[in-house]
Amino acid sequence: MDTTLGQLAVHYDLITEEELEHCLSLQEVTDPPAFLGEIMVQHGYLRQSTLDRLLGTQKKMHHEGDPTSGRFPHVEVADRLGRGNLSEFFRVQVELDADDLHLAAGARPCARIHGVMQRLNPTLLSAERVEALLRPILDDTQREALRRDKSALFLHTEEGVGRFRAAVYEQAGGLGAVFRRIHEELPRLETLNLPPIVKKVPQIRRGLVLVTGPRGSGKTTTLATIIDQINHTRRCHVVMLERPTEYVVQSRASMVSQREVGRDAPDFKSALRSALREDPDVIVLGELATPEQIMTALTAAETGHLVLGTLHTTNAYRTLVRIQDAYSGRKRVMVRGMLANLLKLVICQRLVPSKQGDRLWLAAEVLTVTSAVANMIRENRVHQIPQAMQTSRAESMQLMDDALAALVLDGKIDAAEAVSLADDRSKLLKLEG
Repeated sequence: MDTTLGQLAVHYDLITEEELEHCLSLQEVTDPPAFLGEIMVQHGYLRQSTLDRLLGTQKKMHHEGDPTSGRFPHVEVADRLGRGNLSEFFRVQVELDADDLHLAAGARPCARIHGVMQRLNPTLLSAERVEALLRPILDDTQREALRRDKSALFLHTEEGVGRFRAAVYEQAGGLGAVFRRIHEELPRLETLNLPPIVKKVPQIRRGLVLVTGPRGSGKTTTLATIIDQINHTRRCHVVMLERPTEYVVQSRASMVSQREVGRDAPDFKSALRSALREDPDVIVLGELATPEQIMTALTAAETGHLVLGTLHTTNAYRTLVRIQDAYSGRKRVMVRGMLANLLKLVICQRLVPSKQGDRLWLAAEVLTVTSAVANMIRENRVHQIPQAMQTSRAESMQLMDDALAALVLDGKIDAAEAVSLADDRSKLLKLEG
């Protein structure tokens, strides 16, 4: 149990690995052997109160006998990762219900569990170890992308474990990678804690719908869930252009065509040009990261299709500013006019850790583009939109701050967490007391 106690102390940044090694060496030469915790206290590395709390955590982990219990995995899990190949890392990721697995040369392996980064092993990964873990899953195309672009994005399937979106990259000291777990089953739209208006998106026949939020906010899941509902309730042709393809959608009432940019098409522009000749009703463009991709989405919506896409923005106002700022001069004026005519809905979302730390709650802001909002966009008065949303709840609009406040009042998240994410912190600070 002493070894686990030392690992816990390192994990919580209470001591360094060098300090732990020093204490262990002192323990070896004491006769009779001293308790590791006592040595750490005697030499000023820990306070007695800190040691008591650490012992309580250690006791709970061993009492439950669960390799995934506690904020730091059981020593057995750490040992598995120390000896195992990449497949073992994936198995631990699934066992811990972690969304993301992080590996990097010169760092400890970590996982994001319910929104919180946690170390999986107190031992630093060497550049050689990371190279040995990652190289076997890279094919020739991905190796070339890594050589050319210093990064490679692809989908990896681990037989008997699951599917993962992989981002492998070069960094100081060697390779790094992040693996996002892709769940096999999509949640139902009504279970995502989204405002009721979002359930009507599958009924929209033409225009542009944007799902926005920072990375790891569940945009891909929301988008895939909307597509899944269209797939089950409408007879139409859905063309999905993605990089990479994450959720595999089987055609149901609709016909669903999935094309991976970079594999099935050289780029988004040519993929869309081809898609428009394929008699589509719904076009899914995934991330709109460049001015060209944004214009691609607007052009597709202008031709009478329903277009769905994502952006990395934190609220509706910033989404509109981001799109306009991608252009200048007359082109910006033209884009404002296209947005005013085509944009139907903006869904901005965040995933917030629960009070208990056992799950994530979705908080969502929704902008419905009414005639009044369309005029604000057209006349370059987007700064007025947050106030319009505040007074337009009858139009099914909702600000992010109101969504966060509702989660606090329902006892689902901490007020302090809500304040840290709020646009207008003064409103949320009243709830913190």
